[in-house]
Amino acid sequence: MEFTVPYIFNKQVVVIRIADADKFKTVDDLADAKLTAEISSAGEDAIMDHPVLSGAPYTALSKQTDALLEVKAGTADAAVIDYTAAKSLVG
Repeated sequence: MEFTVPYIFNKQVVVIRIADADKFKTVDDLADAKLTAEISSAGEDAIMDHPVLSGAPYTALSKQTDALLEVKAGTADAAVIDYTAAKSLVG
């Protein structure tokens, strides 16, 4: 068996609109925010397992890109998605 250096390190991140940067500075600020994530994803697990985020209004969507579109449209305050996807899709 051979091992290699990992080629990717992924984590879950919260994506918000830049206009809301002053409103959502900490995880506690998201307690009443409208959250979204891809159904059955690590993002959804992160929301459900978090003591603050799990109490926020939540909508599951079929794709991470759909979650980002909800944030862009203003129908969700924040999306929880993979860091690698967030980095490539929103910069």
